[in-house]
Amino acid sequence: MIASARGARASRRARTGLRHLAGAAVTAAVVGVLALTLAAAAGATVAPADSTPQGSVTSIPISPAGGLGQMNLSSSDYGIARRFVLPQDVTIDRWYFAVNGEGSECVGGRDGYGSGDGGTWLGSIVTVDPATGLPTDDVLASEQVNACVAYERAGREFGLSNRHQAQYVQFPPLALKADTLYAFVLRNVDSSPGDGGGDSVGNHMSPNLDVARLAEMGPNGRNTLDPRATGAVYGVDPRETTMWTGDAGQTWEFGSDIGWYRLGKDRGGWWPSGYRIAGGDNVAHGWAYMNWPDDESASVTLTAAADGVLVEAGGASDNENVGVITVENDQTGASGRTTDLGPGLVSGTLDHPVQVLRGQQYTVSNSGEVDIGSGDPWGRVFNTPEPGADASTCPDCAEPTDRPMLYASTINTETAAAPGAPGSGMASAMSTALVIGAVVAAAAGVATLLLLRRGRR
Repeated sequence: MIASARGARASRRARTGLRHLAGAAVTAAVVGVLALTLAAAAGATVAPADSTPQGSVTSIPISPAGGLGQMNLSSSDYGIARRFVLPQDVTIDRWYFAVNGEGSECVGGRDGYGSGDGGTWLGSIVTVDPATGLPTDDVLASEQVNACVAYERAGREFGLSNRHQAQYVQFPPLALKADTLYAFVLRNVDSSPGDGGGDSVGNHMSPNLDVARLAEMGPNGRNTLDPRATGAVYGVDPRETTMWTGDAGQTWEFGSDIGWYRLGKDRGGWWPSGYRIAGGDNVAHGWAYMNWPDDESASVTLTAAADGVLVEAGGASDNENVGVITVENDQTGASGRTTDLGPGLVSGTLDHPVQVLRGQQYTVSNSGEVDIGSGDPWGRVFNTPEPGADASTCPDCAEPTDRPMLYASTINTETAAAPGAPGSGMASAMSTALVIGAVVAAAAGVATLLLLRRGRR
C-alpha cells in the first residue's frame, strides 16, 4: 500500500462572468504560491514523471500478522527460494536464512522439523529469468555444508541460544547490482534426506517461514514482476517473494501452494533473510522477525534515517482491533494520531503530520493490540538496517530487539534520497506533483489575468 493524501476542496459558484474570472485568477495565483512554497519546503526538484527509479515504490515496513510455517526439506526434489531485489549495489559474502532444526541430532527438542544430522545444504545465489521470474541454472555463488555444521557455527559466532533458527551459507565476495532480480535457492542434497514428509527419518531440517493472509501480502505473495506494483509489504521491493519446488526446479509454486503440504487456506509464506556486506556488517533485508502470534498494545521507538514528514501510520493484528495509533517526535514533542483502525493490516492518515530530522527518534504506539515480531535470533545477528530503513528498538517488549507490528510512513524531504530507499519514491512523486501543480496554477493565473486586462480595454 502506498500512503495517499486525502482532503476536500471547496468550490464556489461565480455570480457573474467577470467575478468568475477574477476569482479564478486569485485562486490560481494562491495555489501557485502555495505549491511553490510547499515544494521548496520539501526540497523539491523538477524531474520528469518517469525519473523515479524502478523498485522505489514505498513498501509497508512490517509483516502482516499471522504465524509460522515450517517446510521439511525431506526430499532431494524439494527446494525453496527467496527472490530478492537490492536497493543499491553491494558486494556480499553471506546469505542468512531462517531454519527450524528441532528433532535433529545437533538441536534436539520437538520432533517433526529435523532429523538425523540435519542433511547437506546446497545454498546458491542465482540469476532470475526476468520474463518468468524463476531461478535459472546460472549460479553466481554457492556453498555446500552440513546443516548441523551451519547451525553450530552460527550459534558460536553470535552467542545464540540452543534451538536457535539462524543459519547462513558463505562464499567468496559477490558483487550484486541494484534493481536486479536474484534468488537465494536452498536444497538438501543429502543422499538420504527423508520420506518427503515430516517424519523423523533421514537427514533434514525445515526452513521457517512467516505465514500471513495472501490478501495482505499483496504482490509479495505471488509472482509479481512489475517494479511499480502497489501494496508491497515487509519493507521490500514488490517483486520479492518466496517460492517452492517439488520437482528439483522444473516448476515453482507461490503463495498458498508453497511447501510439500501446501499452506492453503488463502495463506502465504515469507522467508526472513539477510546478507553480510563482504567482510563487514550483517544486514537484515526487509522484515527479519519471526511472526509470534502474540497480541498486545505496544510501542516502538525508531531512529529516522533521513529528514522527513510522517503522514500516515499503520499496524497489524490477526484478529484484534489495532485501535488508535499515535506517532510522536521524542525530541520536539510534535505528535499525530489516526482514527480507530480495526483489525488486520490497517493504516490511517495522521491528524497532524510529524516532522523528523535525520537521527531523531520517534515513537509509534497504539491503543489496541498488535502482533509482535520476535527478534530472536536475528537481533543478535543483524547489526545494521539496510540503507534508508529506520532502526528500531522496543524498550517495553520482552526483548528490546522484538518488533511490534507498528510503523509510520515518511515523506522523505531530503533532495538526494537514495534510490529504492523507503520513502524516496513517495518524495519524488510528491515533489514532482507539487512543482507541476505550481507551474500549472501559475500559468492559469497569468492567462486569466491577461484575459481580465483585455476585457477591461
